[in-house]
Amino acid sequence: MVFETTIVRDLMSTYTAIVIKEEDLFVAKCPELGTASQGKTIEAAVFNLKEASEIYLEEFPNKSTSKPILTTFEVKVLAKDENIGKKNALRYFAINLIFQLLDKKEVTLFS
Repeated sequence: MVFETTIVRDLMSTYTAIVIKEEDLFVAKCPELGTASQGKTIEAAVFNLKEASEIYLEEFPNKSTSKPILTTFEVKVLAKDENIGKKNALRYFAINLIFQLLDKKEVTLFS
């Protein structure tokens, strides 16, 4: 008689949790696995993410050993100001006029 046995060991792996506050909940995401969860506190969101990730890894073992690179970047944010909107409209009009003149097209100032 031949017996087959499967040995299951508990291995611990470290993953990244990115937590974002959204309205009245915290949303936790794991970039390595693509899992996400939520909770009323940061701790609850991360705990729920851990549980979701464990369930995910039971079905889809992670073979990747790469870790995400966390960095920041800046973007230009335009202020909501009526004067800025008017300035942008004027700039658009002036640029459009210049392009029309360069293309030697007929320029219509008022329609």
